[in-house]
Amino acid sequence: MIPRRLLVVMAVLTAGLLAAVVLALSVGTVRVGWLQSMAILGAKVLPLPVFWTEAQETIVLTLRLPRVLLAAFVGSALSLAGAGFQA
Repeated sequence: MIPRRLLVVMAVLTAGLLAAVVLALSVGTVRVGWLQSMAILGAKVLPLPVFWTEAQETIVLTLRLPRVLLAAFVGSALSLAGAGFQA
């Protein structure tokens, strides 16, 4: 059985990662609000009303999202490599 403390720590770390992803999608030269960023991502799955411009959608989906996902992937790979060196 997984200890309760481990579940709490993992939940907090996951929430922190999601907050960092939302922040990274929102901050940049062109201002896109965090609510707009989440709506742009959600509109690909759910039928949501459009309240953003096409330029904002392009910026979030083709410029910022790939960089954020790549950064998350590289960060997780580095953490696994560090754990492997310590083992």
